[in-house]
Amino acid sequence: MAGRSGKKESKQNAKQGKGSKINDKGVLLVPPPKSIPNKDHMQRLNYLFQLSTFHTMVGAQDKSQALSRMYMKNLDLIQKKTKTALTPGMKRQICKECHRVQIPWRTVTSFIANESKKKTTQNQVLVLTCQCGSSKRFPFGRNREYRTHVEKDNLVYMQK
Repeated sequence: MAGRSGKKESKQNAKQGKGSKINDKGVLLVPPPKSIPNKDHMQRLNYLFQLSTFHTMVGAQDKSQALSRMYMKNLDLIQKKTKTALTPGMKRQICKECHRVQIPWRTVTSFIANESKKKTTQNQVLVLTCQCGSSKRFPFGRNREYRTHVEKDNLVYMQK
């Protein structure tokens, strides 16, 4: 019996290769990539997003937020031309209609709606309404602890 389990372990170690490691939960730990493709595009998109957010928060006199919206429009154009994917968190913070950064109580209002026949908590939807009138709906009633893959705390590739 002991001989068989030893053979199994040696086969698994041979399959893993030199640089791969497996933690206690059986998750394959892979080191982060040494180079990021389109790093300059990602840095420019990040900078434009930060500029837009800053001008939205600081520019109290400008009700239309023209400068902030121009930065977001440039971000959208660059993202489409370079075919660079934005993170889901960044996508959620941008209005597709007017290119505003959606900041609670500043550019967006939120409320919980339940338009189902059965008024159960499972059918609740978070509605974000922008200043331009467009709205985004995010269902959250079924599993309130749900997070997208990127929003999770214990990501394998984010740990060192």
